Amino acid sequence: MYVCNQGRSDGVTIRSSRAAVVCLVLLCVLLLTAVIVLCVTFTQERQQILTKITNLTEERDQLLTNNMNLTEGREQLLTNNMNLTKERNQLLTNNMNLTKERNQLLTNNMNLTKERNQLLTNNMNLTKERNQLLTNLSVFIGGWKCHQSSLYFISSETKKWAESRKYCTNKGADLIIINDKEEQDFVKNISGDAKVWIGLTDQSVEGRWKWVDGSNVTFR
Repeated sequence: MYVCNQGRSDGVTIRSSRAAVVCLVLLCVLLLTAVIVLCVTFTQERQQILTKITNLTEERDQLLTNNMNLTEGREQLLTNNMNLTKERNQLLTNNMNLTKERNQLLTNNMNLTKERNQLLTNNMNLTKERNQLLTNLSVFIGGWKCHQSSLYFISSETKKWAESRKYCTNKGADLIIINDKEEQDFVKNISGDAKVWIGLTDQSVEGRWKWVDGSNVTFR
């Protein structure tokens, strides 16, 4: 035996369909919400990534520029270092040459000093020998006295200046020319208190005194 109810079955079917539609709508809303959220999140992340890419690009460009500048600076420093090295080597070479030249000059100076000292010694010996010869010669020439390699004669006769000079020139000499105080003291010593003529004259220009050899008076 069967019991069937057609009207009730249709009502259950309609309610099930509505529930399915509601679920489907809710699912679509959820999916749409999820898609919107994902889109917003993706957009924000994409913008952040683009911003980072831009920053990284700028940083890379800055680093490339810095690298180029550093490379140029390094090349310049290398060039300067090479130039300074060449200059230093040239200075070292010049210093070595100057040192050699200085040493050669020092050696030459030492040799010349030795030679000069030897010449001075020889000159002193020759001067002593000449003075001795002049002293010995003055013994044979009456009245002549030797001083500093020169012979001096004090006449006992009284004459005028011109006659006195003529007397001296006749003997192959001339009136005395006094060059320093030592010679002046020597003349005073050998002449005593006597007044003697010396080789001063103003014959060329009156009042302008010169020695008989034409030289100016430098000793007073």
